[in-house]
Amino acid sequence: MTRNDWRELLYLLPDGYARDGKRLNAELQAEGNMLASVERSAQDVLNGVTPFTAVALLSYWERVLGLSVSNGMTIQARRQQI
Repeated sequence: MTRNDWRELLYLLPDGYARDGKRLNAELQAEGNMLASVERSAQDVLNGVTPFTAVALLSYWERVLGLSVSNGMTIQARRQQI
């Protein structure tokens, strides 16, 4: 879901709702943004299952394996260390 996919939520409303209301659009946009954020977080967790694709959970792998990280290390170098 992207930040603009919230407009698709309008199609889920029952008949009779004013689909052009400012408050409704603001609420659905906020909900859409939250859903997009949750989807990104879920993808980070899926990517973190293995160290080969981990970004957000890379520090978890380093902690579990007892590895030290230098400040100048790239993500690729950190992955190779694991």
